[in-house]
Amino acid sequence: MIIFGCEEESDEIVEEKVSEIFTHLGEKPPVVLCSRIGAVARAGHRRPIKVVLRGSDQVRQILRKAKNLKEIASCKRVFVCPDRSVEERQEIKKRVEERKRQRTETAREIT
Repeated sequence: MIIFGCEEESDEIVEEKVSEIFTHLGEKPPVVLCSRIGAVARAGHRRPIKVVLRGSDQVRQILRKAKNLKEIASCKRVFVCPDRSVEERQEIKKRVEERKRQRTETAREIT
């Protein structure tokens, strides 16, 4: 899974940040691997965190509870998403662009 929006500090321990997020969700799954992905961030930019858990059931449980993060002040900007393959991401992006195009066409017809 991928965690977006988590603040990044120069001396951070990523495992602790992930553990804190999971604690807010009431979960304590064993984390196999977690690390920031992407190039080192510039000031104000937050790199996503890739988290690998032992089982897909644990991932599904956390994804189900992830919507509750918006109720926690320190996690309002944190979003948890499933890790998708390149092909899946491209397909989703294509569908989103198609919906945006349809919305703009509908808005033009109304006005």
